[in-house]
Amino acid sequence: MVNSFNMATAKLPSTTPTTNYVLRPRSLSRKLLHYSLHLPTLTKALILLAIVLVGSTIYALDLSPESAFSDRHNPVNVYLVKYSWGWTLLIITPAVILSSSLYNGLNITNIFRHLSRLVVSHVIWFSVTSLIVLLDSSVGSCAVNEVTGRHECLKKGHLWLGFDISGHVFLLTYCIYVISEECANIKLEIWYEFPEFLSHENAVTNKLSQNTKDTLLLIHQISSWIIEPLELLCLALVLVWAVMVVSTSLYFHTFAEKVLGYLCALLSWHCTYNWLYGRSKYLPCRPDDGYLHPLRAL
Repeated sequence: MVNSFNMATAKLPSTTPTTNYVLRPRSLSRKLLHYSLHLPTLTKALILLAIVLVGSTIYALDLSPESAFSDRHNPVNVYLVKYSWGWTLLIITPAVILSSSLYNGLNITNIFRHLSRLVVSHVIWFSVTSLIVLLDSSVGSCAVNEVTGRHECLKKGHLWLGFDISGHVFLLTYCIYVISEECANIKLEIWYEFPEFLSHENAVTNKLSQNTKDTLLLIHQISSWIIEPLELLCLALVLVWAVMVVSTSLYFHTFAEKVLGYLCALLSWHCTYNWLYGRSKYLPCRPDDGYLHPLRAL
């Protein structure tokens, strides 16, 4: 993509920092957690597909083990999964604001272009979940003939017989995809490369005033105290959502309902992050867009 400083012909650097950067803290467990969060999104997609297929097969064969997760009213489901999209937005929004502010030189317009990805994701969340409910309401019926509406049937504790595409599989899988894409910019190897890049003499940094550089370095220094805890929170969310995908696959919905839920999430991710974003200046930009991004600007 051509940026505002005409760097279209610039050579992209290796993803490995040129400095003697060491992950902080230096424990092996912290490094493993870090690398597991930043696995490629496609790799996560294949892992999630395997979870859905294997878990659904176990459920179809009536081999699911007894556990607290077989109760849909378990605390994790009630307090976390029910509000999973809200928890996801709460964690990734500051990560997007901080990274886009630095990598775009505090350009307000570009910062809002980055945030607009979250608006699109919010629309996708609302639209797909609404369509799932609409489909189920249209083709299903209540086990009690006297009750006709889905909402009334469930409210009275009756069984609704319909085709309920798994909203949990869709939403949890989609949340994992969005977190993976948006957290790539706070990957520590990239984040701590920024001050070194800013100190280099090149066509990009030479157009920045010393005052702007000092401001960006100060913001980076302060933000670094926030980024590492944010990264751990993102990892915690990914792990919890993955566990709940396992739970849904083992205990709820039919095979087809869960696979379709997974496909809805996969298509939503692919059509936005791999196809839509960055196509035009009027559309949301890609997560790695920014003329000061260490992996794009050198």
